Amino acid sequence: MAPKIFINGYFGYYNLGDDLLLELFTQMDLRPYELWLLTREKYYTMKKKVRFLDRFNLFRLFFLIKKEDILINLGGIFQDKTSSLSFYYYYLVNLMFLFRKASVGFLNTDFVDIYRGVNRRLIRFLIRKSKFTVIRNKLEFRYYQKRFSRVYFLKDLVFFLKARPIKSLKRYILMVLRPDRKWKLRKILAYVKKLDLPYKILIMKNEKRFYHILQEHVPGRSISVYQYHNRKEILRLVAGAGSVLTMRYHLAVLGMLFKRKVRIIPVNNKLKLLRKEHPCRYLL
Repeated sequence: MAPKIFINGYFGYYNLGDDLLLELFTQMDLRPYELWLLTREKYYTMKKKVRFLDRFNLFRLFFLIKKEDILINLGGIFQDKTSSLSFYYYYLVNLMFLFRKASVGFLNTDFVDIYRGVNRRLIRFLIRKSKFTVIRNKLEFRYYQKRFSRVYFLKDLVFFLKARPIKSLKRYILMVLRPDRKWKLRKILAYVKKLDLPYKILIMKNEKRFYHILQEHVPGRSISVYQYHNRKEILRLVAGAGSVLTMRYHLAVLGMLFKRKVRIIPVNNKLKLLRKEHPCRYLL
């Protein structure tokens, strides 16, 4: 049986970053390795060169693991901000690979959303045991490089995506908003009105209720709402925009990729760290 690369990430659920990074893996020649994906989203079974395994079928996973296999933890999956259950699930998967004497590694990751002290100690144990840890922000990289070996820095892998910018006579502001940050809306929309430019709003498919909230804040003005599940459409929207006003990390990264004016509302730690690394790009 050929050796396997298992990709462990938060795929589906409208998570744009890990989905784009998966596209990179499918474009690479990984022979003699087979590419396996740990997910429950059936959409990914249609992808070429990718084999699928239900991420909750831990019994089957345990017996699939061989010594020559590799587990790659993709993106910022280790966090206890929303729930510690997901943290312990991903940690258990890593322990299974270590128990079977396989390799584990972190790619394009950060640990800024781990708050509990015991979880921080657990993640340091995994970093010590991993074959490689590639961190995507400089501040965390400097911290972990002093304490562990095999720690590397690389800008977010989304920067490696190539897309052709779309020429547009009428530039617009692309606003990427989150309904759990309602308190910021009035300030943001007041700022956009001053610019007197057309704008489009990008929200997730499961945030349709957010549309009515936006209508209340902008009476008498039509709002274009785009769904978040179509990745090609998202790339087109970012490429056609004159500037990107965002509350989401990877939309900020994509805006930089297309050399657009990126205005970030730093509503979480990832965006705050990105702000420190690229201070000239932030006007809010």
